[in-house]
Amino acid sequence: MTETVSPLPSEAIDALWRYFGPPAEALDRLEDLAERFVELKRGLGYKYQSEHAMLRRLIEFLAERGIDRASRLSAGVVREWAQSRQDLAPRAFARQLQRVSIFLDHLKVIGKLSENPFESVPRHAPKDGMPYIFSREELARIFRPSQSGRFEEDRALICKFIYACGLRCQEAAHLLIREFDVPARTVFIRKTKFSKDRLVPLHPSIAARLTEYLSRRRAGASPDETLFVRYRRPYRPNSLGDRFREHLLRLGIYRPAQDRDGVRYLSPSLHSLRHSFAVYRLLKWYRDGADVQAKLPLLSTYLGHVDPVSTQVYLKITALLLREAAARFSAHFERALPLKP
Repeated sequence: MTETVSPLPSEAIDALWRYFGPPAEALDRLEDLAERFVELKRGLGYKYQSEHAMLRRLIEFLAERGIDRASRLSAGVVREWAQSRQDLAPRAFARQLQRVSIFLDHLKVIGKLSENPFESVPRHAPKDGMPYIFSREELARIFRPSQSGRFEEDRALICKFIYACGLRCQEAAHLLIREFDVPARTVFIRKTKFSKDRLVPLHPSIAARLTEYLSRRRAGASPDETLFVRYRRPYRPNSLGDRFREHLLRLGIYRPAQDRDGVRYLSPSLHSLRHSFAVYRLLKWYRDGADVQAKLPLLSTYLGHVDPVSTQVYLKITALLLREAAARFSAHFERALPLKP
């Protein structure tokens, strides 16, 4: 006996329409299809925040080239987009390729594409690289407003805040006003990566600058609003990263990733401030003669890592920096005081 499937009642169809918007076949614009795809993902329980921002950037890239319909997508323009993201760290680049490919697979499943254009894009296995560590002089230039104006002052403050607390970019962008405890001089970092919470103490100078920023920029704002805004709108992590890279270019600090002596050295990014904080903290412990291995769990907790194993990568970076510093000192010493036979 053949089992028949009863169609959904009209009220259920109306509910789905209201929640997810028009059915896929009624949509045609890439922007609408992307928004519906994000809603479907979130309906399944995914946060889909960074992915949503990344898809918006893809749609903007395509719109600049006159492509606003799925039917106009080609392997050539997809390869062009992939090439424009080559400056990302290898793992970040691979993640973006994967996320875009999933979206295009979705368009193929619902009949908007006959083939996924990403199938012709070369996939390179992500290669581990050495994160960029800013020098002390570079950090001083980054933290100093390069010109007058409130936006430049805000940029300098956000960078100093991210570095001083070892934060991820999205943690700073999503921080709410109520999560900054002024009397206690702490910020509460709610569930971010790995769905972990942590309480981060602030240096008195950073706490003072944040308090001043609140009184000047966010007076009268609701405690549930984000702390950092631009034109009264919350910063998007990706836009923060883009503006930071533009600033590095103006300062002459930015450089593309490069391979040297069998090691891939990554280009500097906003996340490099977090890497730099961790490395300089380890360097200070080394110089103070502290038991670094014993202190590693403290740094791991401060950074919000799942366990100290994730933090151990900074030991390798710190050791490399120490060896390089020793080699430079030795070379300088030998030039200044050459050994005589």
